[in-house]
Amino acid sequence: MKRVIFSLLSCALIFSIAHAADIAVEPSGIYKTIDIHLATDTVKALREFKGEKQMKVANAVIAKPEEFAPPVLYVLSSVLLEQGKKDDAVFWFYAAQLRGRIDANICADKTAAAIVDAMNQKFGPPI
Repeated sequence: MKRVIFSLLSCALIFSIAHAADIAVEPSGIYKTIDIHLATDTVKALREFKGEKQMKVANAVIAKPEEFAPPVLYVLSSVLLEQGKKDDAVFWFYAAQLRGRIDANICADKTAAAIVDAMNQKFGPPI
């Protein structure tokens, strides 16, 4: 359950990062205890780094995808598409979508599916 909450918080945070919004998100209650730094730092690195640095981060995600929340995989798919690696981009987009949907279906909060839908709308059309 904690993984689901982590994924959904990551989705919300990363969705705001992807839209370059300056929205401060301050989790409360039990949500404050969930460490989302790996996901947010990885997304930031994938977006800000270019060239070899960016590929180093991308390869780290590809090597151990189980360590990253679905939003990281969505961003990875976008980076791979930008680099012309279309087949890999499609694979990671659908991996992100599958994992996001599983997490949303497990989550008691029924609005979680809306976050996955928003991520699909953001990253899906180019794929």
